[in-house]
Amino acid sequence: MVAGPCMCGQVACWVHITEVRDAGSVVRGGELRVTEGGPFRGPKKDQRRFVAELSERGVAGVVLELGSFIHSVSPDLIKEFEQRNLPLIALHVPVPFIEVTEAVNTWIVNSRSAPLIEGEKVQQELTDLALGGAGANELLDALAATLGNPLVFEREAGGIAHQARAGQPERDVLAAWTRFAEGLENAPPTIE
Repeated sequence: MVAGPCMCGQVACWVHITEVRDAGSVVRGGELRVTEGGPFRGPKKDQRRFVAELSERGVAGVVLELGSFIHSVSPDLIKEFEQRNLPLIALHVPVPFIEVTEAVNTWIVNSRSAPLIEGEKVQQELTDLALGGAGANELLDALAATLGNPLVFEREAGGIAHQARAGQPERDVLAAWTRFAEGLENAPPTIE
């Protein structure tokens, strides 16, 4: 059972296994909290307060193994998680927590290393082009193609020195650059 969209756009930065109820003492934010349910024992108001604390501390989500301390997740508790847009993953069968932590930690490492690997690949491709005699315009064209986005190389005094269109029509790239250069509100988002 999952309450709310899984990870709801947040990125888990760590997996934290704990049965401690005081969320503030063990989390900084971004953690995926794994528990057998000990912190969810007690009155419903205490459960709601605990979910509120987790949300306020920026916890990325909760993995709750049912059985040891609680046998099912009440609709009220599910609603509390949903209202706070905090993912709740209820495990209905025992799962070794090492499997949860390994899966999430592998995802974390892979998601953080993928951009670095891709960046190194692009750097090597551009280096190979430059060593092969490619000029600045060819390098800009290759970079625009890799990014899938047009690049405009401006002269210091103003005007376009080269436009790497990445498959976009020249008129569209020129129109977008003109809107940007003139500071118009409908200019596309850019990076200088």
